[in-house]
Amino acid sequence: MLPGRPFEEAIHEYHRKRKTQTKREQMLALRKILTHFVSTAHIIAYAHQRSDVHCDLKPQNILLGAFGETYVIDWGLAAVVDPGNFAELAEQRGLCGAGTQGYCHPEQLAGTAPPNRAWDIYSLGAVLYKLLANRVAGESQSPSLDSRNPKGKAIRRPRAVDKTIPAALESICLRTLGNDKSRVYERAKWPTTSNATWRVNRCQDIRRLRPKKCFAGSEATKAPPKWPACCCWL
Repeated sequence: MLPGRPFEEAIHEYHRKRKTQTKREQMLALRKILTHFVSTAHIIAYAHQRSDVHCDLKPQNILLGAFGETYVIDWGLAAVVDPGNFAELAEQRGLCGAGTQGYCHPEQLAGTAPPNRAWDIYSLGAVLYKLLANRVAGESQSPSLDSRNPKGKAIRRPRAVDKTIPAALESICLRTLGNDKSRVYERAKWPTTSNATWRVNRCQDIRRLRPKKCFAGSEATKAPPKWPACCCWL
C-alpha cells in the first residue's frame, strides 16, 4: 500500500488548527498546504499533456507523503481524450454517472460528452474550494449567491463562509467552477500562470507564494517533462 495520508485529512487538520493560530501562523499554514495543491495541478497538467484525463480527482485521491511528496492515485476512471471513442468507452466503463458528486464536472456526471481536460480542471477547482472553505462546493449551493457552475446552480462564495480566505484564491476557485467558457482555464497549469495567482490578500507576512515550476512548458511539440521531485503520478 502506498504510504501517505489523504489530502482530505490534511485539510481537516488545517482548519482545526486555524482556530487557535495567529494570523501569521494561519497564512503560513495556508502557504504550506497550497504547495500540495499546486503539485497536484502539475501532476494533472502532465497527464493532460499525454492526453490522459483522471476523471475522479478529489481530496481522497490525493496522498501526502512524509517528506513533502504529493501523489495522485486511483486512475481507474482515467480516459484518453478521444471524442471518436466516446460511445465505446461509455459502454465499456459505464461513464454515465461515473465520478464523485461535488467534485466532478456536471457534464461528466450526466454522461453527455466525451472525456476532456475541462473535467479535471473543474475538479481542481472543487478541491481548492474544499481546501479554502472546508466543505464540498455542492453543499454550499445557494440561489442568492452569484457564482454558477455549468449546471446553473449557484455555488456559495468561499469568502461568504470565511472572510479570511484570500480574495485572489477565491477568484481562481470560482473561475474554475463557473460556467463562462470564455473565462474557464484551459490548462491544469493555471495555478502557476494566473495573473491573480497567490497574491494572498496583500498580507505582509507572505508577499507571494511562488511554487517551483515542474516543467518549462506543456506544448504538444515539446518532449514530456521529467518527473518533478515533489510529485508522483500513480
